[in-house]
Amino acid sequence: MALSEKLKRLQAMEKTINKKFGEGAVMKGSDAVKAGKLDKQILPTPSAELNKALHCGGLAGIVDLFGPESSGKTSLAIEVLAKAQKENPEFVGAWLETEESVTADVLREHGVDLDRLIYWDQKTAGNAENALDIFRAYIASHEINMFIVNSVAGLSPKTEIEEDLTKQNPAVTARIMSKLFRTIMSTIDLSNTTLVFINQERDNIGQMFGNPAQATGGKALKFYSFQRIRMSRLKIDQSSPITSEEGIKVGFNVYKNRFSGTKDPYMKGEYYARYDSGIDSYVAIPGQLVEAGIVERRGSWYYYNGPNGEVMEIDGVQCKFQSQKIFIDALRSKPKLFEYFLGMLSGRKMSPDEIKQAEADNEEGKEFIAQAEADNTENKEDEFLTQLESQIEGIEKDSKIEPIPET
Repeated sequence: MALSEKLKRLQAMEKTINKKFGEGAVMKGSDAVKAGKLDKQILPTPSAELNKALHCGGLAGIVDLFGPESSGKTSLAIEVLAKAQKENPEFVGAWLETEESVTADVLREHGVDLDRLIYWDQKTAGNAENALDIFRAYIASHEINMFIVNSVAGLSPKTEIEEDLTKQNPAVTARIMSKLFRTIMSTIDLSNTTLVFINQERDNIGQMFGNPAQATGGKALKFYSFQRIRMSRLKIDQSSPITSEEGIKVGFNVYKNRFSGTKDPYMKGEYYARYDSGIDSYVAIPGQLVEAGIVERRGSWYYYNGPNGEVMEIDGVQCKFQSQKIFIDALRSKPKLFEYFLGMLSGRKMSPDEIKQAEADNEEGKEFIAQAEADNTENKEDEFLTQLESQIEGIEKDSKIEPIPET
């Protein structure tokens, strides 16, 4: 059958299907692009190194930020939110707090517009189930651009709160997270929103082999996440461009990235974050250029030479800098110079052992499906899931807010 004839028959099928299921139910890929159905919101981070390692330019879809305590996870999420609000006056974020650790001062100091942030905490909601009810409702509204959950480790299910402390309730949070994701995936796609789950690592006591550090909250988040980024705090030494009194050095390993395309998803890097001003993408560039052999350092001088040994000129700047500080100042003041040198840094790939660890960690996410399906069969009348489905069904049918009756 000729291609033209095949496409003609498929077009006829498309009309029949759309007549039954609604206009736009199915369409050609090229039409889906025009309709924006294949677009995904990308939220650039303030870290140029992380944006480059993610290949797509930032955070997107469902993001799992995990790692040990004090590794910069919450600060990164806040700065991404503040940056997006600054660049888009219609950008609205939502924050679910379970740790009671974030404050108005912290958010304001990072530049978050609190008038464009929906906030609720687990303590007021009563338990994890109620807090996630609210989460689901806001996702269904299609009005929120970014969600932040701080954190998965702090979720306290109803059974854990109400029962005696001596009673064991293994994997309750994991089962809740599994059901949550199964019921929100299609809604997330329609909303084109970004979900950032801040997660903690805990030592798996008794594990004899492999990596004993495990992220909390079960395996569903590993499976459903579009991007998984492990963060850690690195030591600042004398060669670092900032001191430990000025800020921290953050390392990141990209464990999973559905937006890497044909590029290597397993990338790693580091960036510096100052206590007074947040992530600084400029201070690490001179050292990285020297390490990559792109820029030559002689004493305190930095040289970027052409093929004939002459000092190159970029954006009107002679690439000969007397000190690291002068080099960094030039990068700050000349965006084209910064973009040029950043483009020359190809990024660092994870080692074979690191990749093996990431793959093994991600593989665990696939194992939860069989158990999740078994749980769903055994608990068809699960109160939490039933309540969620009925609430979202009502919201989707009528998203209008009912007027307050006059008294």
